[in-house]
Formats: sequence, C-alpha cells, structure tokens
Amino acid sequence: VLVLLKASIAGRTFCLCSWSTPFLPAMVGTEMLAAAAVSQVARKIGEIIGAAQGEVTLCCSFSDDLESIKDTLVYLEDLLKNAERNSFGSERANLRHWLAQIKSLAFDIEDMVDDYYSSKEQFEGSSSYAQKGSLFCSLSNPVISKVSMVHKMKSKRELLQTRQHLPNQYHFISHINSVVDFDEKQTTSYRNSDITLFGRDRDLENLMNMIMQKSVGEISIISIVGPMGLGKTSLAQLVFNDARTKAFSFRIWVHVSMGNVSLEKIGRDIVSQTTERIEGNMQLQLIKNAVRTILNKYSCLIVLDSLWGKDEEVNELKQMLLTGIQTESKIVVTTHSYKVAELVSTVPPYKLSALSEDDCLNIFSQRAMAGRGDPLFREYGEEIVRRCGGTPLVANFLGSVVNAQRQRREIWKAAKDKEMWKIEEDYPEDKISPLFPSFKIIYYNMPHELRLCFVYCSIFPKGSVIDKKKLIQQWIALDMIESRHGTLPHDVTAEKYIDELKAIYFLQVIERHQVSSLEPYLCYCLLCFIL
Repeated sequence: VLVLLKASIAGRTFCLCSWSTPFLPAMVGTEMLAAAAVSQVARKIGEIIGAAQGEVTLCCSFSDDLESIKDTLVYLEDLLKNAERNSFGSERANLRHWLAQIKSLAFDIEDMVDDYYSSKEQFEGSSSYAQKGSLFCSLSNPVISKVSMVHKMKSKRELLQTRQHLPNQYHFISHINSVVDFDEKQTTSYRNSDITLFGRDRDLENLMNMIMQKSVGEISIISIVGPMGLGKTSLAQLVFNDARTKAFSFRIWVHVSMGNVSLEKIGRDIVSQTTERIEGNMQLQLIKNAVRTILNKYSCLIVLDSLWGKDEEVNELKQMLLTGIQTESKIVVTTHSYKVAELVSTVPPYKLSALSEDDCLNIFSQRAMAGRGDPLFREYGEEIVRRCGGTPLVANFLGSVVNAQRQRREIWKAAKDKEMWKIEEDYPEDKISPLFPSFKIIYYNMPHELRLCFVYCSIFPKGSVIDKKKLIQQWIALDMIESRHGTLPHDVTAEKYIDELKAIYFLQVIERHQVSSLEPYLCYCLLCFIL
C-alpha cells in the first residue's frame, strides 16, 4: 500500500484533476512538487550517508555517487522553488517540462536507494545458510543487485547533472529568475460608496458597533477573518465608507501584499495618508515613531487589507501599532489566517461566515445579468448557485462566466459541471472575474515541506473525510515530515503542519456528531466543498 501511495505522490498513478481541493490544478501540475521532492530525497540520502559511515563501499564510486547526487539536489532546491513560482504561462512550457523531469528523476533515485537497502536487509536478515544460498542463486541475488545498482546510480548521477544545466543550455534560466505576476488584487476602489454587498448587513452593524465604541484603553485592533473568497475586503470597504466613520480625523487604507509584511512600506503608507510627512531616507525606527505619533495625535481608522506573514513579522507590526496610551484610533485587519488574526488582534477576531444560498443567487444573477425568467437560468441556475457553497467569490466568478456568453447553453452547462480551475483556464481572462490568483499566492508561500504534505491529500477522493491520525501515520511512513528544528518528534511536527493548514482554512475540523466515526479528531479539505 505504501508503495502505491508513494507512486501517487510521484504523480504516477493518479491525475491531479481529481484533486480533493481542485483549485490547485489551475496553478500546479505534478511538476510543481519538484522542490519538495528534491528536498525529501536529498534529506534521505544525507541520512543514509551519515548512518552508513563507510559501510556502503561495495564499489567506492557508489558512496561518491550518492554524495554527488545529494550535493546536486541541495543546490537545485532553491532554484526549483523559484522555477515553480515563475512557471506560469504558455511560453514557459519548457520550464514546466524541466521541473517534471527533475521531480521524476529525484523519485527514481529514491526508489533505487530504497530497493538497494531492501535487498541488503533481506539478505542480512536470512536466518540460515540455506536461505542465504537460495537468495544468492536467485535473480534477486543482493550481490548482483548491488553491482547493478552501482552502474544505475552512476547513470542517474550523470543524468541529473545533465538536466541541472538545461536551463542555461536552452535559454530559459531567465524565466526561473524572473517574477510572474500572480495578479494579486490590490483594492484601489475602497473609496467607492456604490458597493453592493449581499448578506452582510448584520456583519456591517456588528463591526461598526465595535469600531464606534468609545475606547477605554490603548488602540483596538479588530480582525475580520475567514477563508478566501468570503468577501472580507468588500466588507471592510463598507466599513471604511460608512458615514459614521467620518467622525475619524483620517481614514487610511493600506493594502498589505500577502506573505510580505514590510513595516517600512506599511508605515509610509499610513503616514502618507495624513497631513504628516516623512523624509524619503527616513530610517525604520523614525517611521515607527511617526506612526505612533499619528495614532496618538489624531483619531484614525486604519484598514490593513490582506495581512498574512510570519509570526515574528505580524508581532512586530502589532508592536508598531500599539501606542501604550489611550487613543480613539481603531485598526481593522482582513486576513485569511486565523493564526494571524489571533496574533494581531486586541479583541476576539470577527469570524466571517458563508452566505446563504439566496444571497449567492442574488450575486450570481447580478453578475450574469440573468434572472429566474431566463430559460437557461431555469435549467441550470439553481444547481450553479448551489455549487457556490456560500462563497461570494465563486458566485461572482460563475456569473461572469455565463455573462461572457450567456446565450450559449454549453457555457451554462460548463458552469454547472466542469471543474472551476478548468473553466478559468478555458475562458479569456479579460471576460471573466479571476478566481485563483489569491489561492496561488497562499500556496506558493507555504514552506515546501508543508506543501508536500498538503499535496498528499490528493490521494483521497474529492469530498472525503480524512482521519487525522491515519493521515499523520501516512505522512510519517512516507518520510514527509521534517522538523524545522530537528528536535521535535515526527508526530508533533505533523500536528503542527495540520494546525498550519487549518489556520489558513485548507483543512477544517469536522465535529464528532457530523460523522459516524468515533475518532477524536477528523479533518477534511474545506475547499473541495467550496470549489
């Protein structure tokens, strides 16, 4: 079973189109696992070389080949990470092909190492001379296998070194070092008072009550948190434009590029939207002082949109915003990470819920420019809306798809049945609202070891409930768990991986009463129900 699972991870026995969380095929094929695969194989070879201590010396070149392969894989890892991020677009097919080659070769090398030690242990584990003699005379003779392995490993080493230089040879190294724009949506229309938002009236009032409440201590930081696509930014826009917020001296909107929390940029953006000024060459500490002065001197409403980053970066940002004295200023943060929300907030995070089916129907109808009287809407509309799963981003996306060619039956049928990553791939970007850019940013900002563990979930059928304990056992058995500090037990590290995936809503807990199993803790891929 483990051999089959390993083959699945290598992309050999399943198609990623049947992904449990189907937004990923739009941005990642099996070649996108190259960096994670290379890291895993390099680590395994390193452990083998360290444990062998010269034991692997049937042919002196075998150890040398392993060492050379490990060094090459370590060198390639950072190059592959950049290549994965920058491999989008039809003109970069050669780069994706190269990634697939490297990944496949890495797994082939791992298989060879596993086979070598399997035959070795089988021979040494034979308890009698008769058994050893039988093995020696058989086609699986470990001595013959070792000799054959030496030649195969040398061949793989040479092939790896050849493929290492292909980007330079075929002139696509510039693609690896360039940056492909993920089209992260920066909200520039936050002062637009004509925003129509369905199903968020209660949320708006709840947030306005929190914002307009008189402060009794230092600054209030309120987080709006929920999965991608629920409308956190749109809700923050409503808050920002609400007539009641005119009571603040300044209303300040700062877009924080996801995964890139720059205190200097955020500080400059805040100061630039007030009457205060800072010099172009001002150092970070002076910028921090200027921000605190503004928050103490004026009553400000600041929105930090799309905040997400490392724990230490978020904590530093919070410290920059805390003034230490009572102030009327309020800060609203939007984030898809519950962990970030907990770190940055001074009050309990505001969790945004999915919309009702009726609200999604209103969004879809408005975008599609088709009502219940439309014949195609009567035939397909309800099923399309049901597919949205309460996510306004999906309703908006599917509405724009059918609006582009709303009189064509096959378009409506595709919106009802086809995988959404495939829909976005098939239709021109200038005619439909994009669905996946933000998901791409989240995925490619994951540590590669976490990404590999998440990708493993693709072996489960779409919509499956995943037993957490068994999932962890499988991760460990397949050698996917790597402690970042090298000290934590594998099961503890795996628990941390699951917590990280839960925090960004890539996994979500199912309560016991929702399933028949009595297992203490179960997870499922949330986005499989949304998308």
